[in-house]
Amino acid sequence: MLIGLCISFIFILKNNYKNPFSVETENLNIGETIRIELPNQVSFLNKASIKDTLWSLPENAKLIVDASNCNFIDHDILEVLEEFKSVVALEKNIQLNLVGVKDHYELSDQVQFVNILDREAQQKLTPDEILEFLKRGNERFVKGKWSEKYFKHQVNATAFGQNPIAVVLSCIDSRTSPEIIFDSGLGDIISIRIAGNIVNQEILGSLELSCAKIGTKLIVVLGHSNCGAVSSAIYALKDGNIASITNKIEKAIGTSDPSSKQSNLGNEHIFNHVVKTNVLNSIDEILDSSEFLKRKVDAGEYKIVPAFYDTSSGEVQFFQSVQTSPKSESIF
Repeated sequence: MLIGLCISFIFILKNNYKNPFSVETENLNIGETIRIELPNQVSFLNKASIKDTLWSLPENAKLIVDASNCNFIDHDILEVLEEFKSVVALEKNIQLNLVGVKDHYELSDQVQFVNILDREAQQKLTPDEILEFLKRGNERFVKGKWSEKYFKHQVNATAFGQNPIAVVLSCIDSRTSPEIIFDSGLGDIISIRIAGNIVNQEILGSLELSCAKIGTKLIVVLGHSNCGAVSSAIYALKDGNIASITNKIEKAIGTSDPSSKQSNLGNEHIFNHVVKTNVLNSIDEILDSSEFLKRKVDAGEYKIVPAFYDTSSGEVQFFQSVQTSPKSESIF
């Protein structure tokens, strides 16, 4: 029994030494960020491996140390973190976000950077790079691995200006908030919401303003499953001002399966086909009605991408971007 206990203790020591925490690299809007997540219990046995990891970080790195899950942090570990924070990080110009430290510890939280773009960084991004940011954000959302937002600090960072990376035209459905499903922060996305993600003159003006004056280069038109506006159009609901919405969506029904009007809405394939067709129709209307956006898309400076959000899985499916033929000069 004693031999068994000794062997077990050796394995415990070995595992604690080698695997006291997780280290991940995230590619956020501001670039590569290293994230260290501490476990529930951090003892003196972890000191050497944590110190080796922190001291080996490259210069000018951005680091997040997350202690949110920790119920106990040994005093030796606190000393390591304090030394890194006050000495090593300063010498190597490492920006450190230390978060989640319990109030009863002498070491306090610290946030030195937030995921906010400045104007210069915004303009350097290409539409394809922005699309990749949105895809990775949705992947984090689906997996439940959201990035730290630090909303209070983002409020301060965006108080005197905004530099969003994309504009999303989506439905008013409460389950489809673009900022959430793309795991974005304050000031990252311009969200334009209208039932059925349709297009009218005010929507066009908002899109042109977002791109021409605010600097976004990617437009996402986002439809979603179980869309109430599409359902209303299929059943020809026209009460009051609702007709201004359903009349536009009817075009998508007409170009879809002719049996869709008679089909049960439980037929997901037919229903979602109408939703996606409606998204494409909205994009066609944008390009037909806005000479400015059409010209920018033709030149490759902007991109308009159709997308579909699955309310059951949280996943966003992107489609091929829209290509058009050259047209007239800018209206700006």
